[in-house]
Amino acid sequence: MVPYDEWTAEQQLEPTLARQGLAVSDIDVVVASHLHMDHCGKLNLFQQTRADILLQRAEYEGAMRIPPPGVGGYVTSQYRDLDVKWRLIDGDFDLVDGVTVLSLPGHSYGSQGLAIRLAASGLFVLASDAAQVAPNLNDPPIASPNVYDSMRWRESIRRLQELRDREGALIVCGHEPTQLEELKLAPDYYT
Repeated sequence: MVPYDEWTAEQQLEPTLARQGLAVSDIDVVVASHLHMDHCGKLNLFQQTRADILLQRAEYEGAMRIPPPGVGGYVTSQYRDLDVKWRLIDGDFDLVDGVTVLSLPGHSYGSQGLAIRLAASGLFVLASDAAQVAPNLNDPPIASPNVYDSMRWRESIRRLQELRDREGALIVCGHEPTQLEELKLAPDYYT
């Protein structure tokens, strides 16, 4: 795993999209997991575009109250004065058939993830920092040091554990370096 600030120019969003025949202007929706600096640093690319930036209302309101330059993972210059189309949601949200935005608060004011049902592989949950690393999903969970609200975080962890245990979901943690190889083995990875 390479830290985001050490990515090569070719690994950045615009060249990655270009390799797929796309540009930032082709994007309709961006699901922002939360507004910590390591998860929102490229929102500026979506200024004055058609893209809706989906974010939990609690995350938006909490982050906007933080005085510049920021605190606790929030860097206000990365989100505060952007000319983007915020689309604030409250709770879970069905984005398209088979893709649901999941409200997973606790790590931040209003963290969220994505539940994606794939034809061959089944349910994937992109947990972002609701579960930063795999030990967060242990029973009992091993807490990360930067949890905003520990009670709501534990509720979100229980929800992720239930999706894993009852539905067989693969929970993809936001900062777990060991999961890349597991993802490459999924039948849908190369399609």
